[in-house]
Amino acid sequence: MKVSVECKVMNIVEVGSHTQITGEIVNIQADEDVIGEKGKVDLKLLNPIVYDDVLYDYLEVGEKIADAFNVGVKFRK
Repeated sequence: MKVSVECKVMNIVEVGSHTQITGEIVNIQADEDVIGEKGKVDLKLLNPIVYDDVLYDYLEVGEKIADAFNVGVKFRK
């Protein structure tokens, strides 16, 4: 186990052909080797993969492209 996230189910909704499940995170456990300098899980150390269910591919998570919450500011009027 590199990272384990335990959730409490809060809501279940049928959405077309899928079921949407919303949860509340109640516990996170992580191996020491994926904890960064700030004491939190570091994605670069974790090196996670994601699954594309349209193209049926597994992809690596890439490099940082922008700071959160700042990218869209230039589009405000």
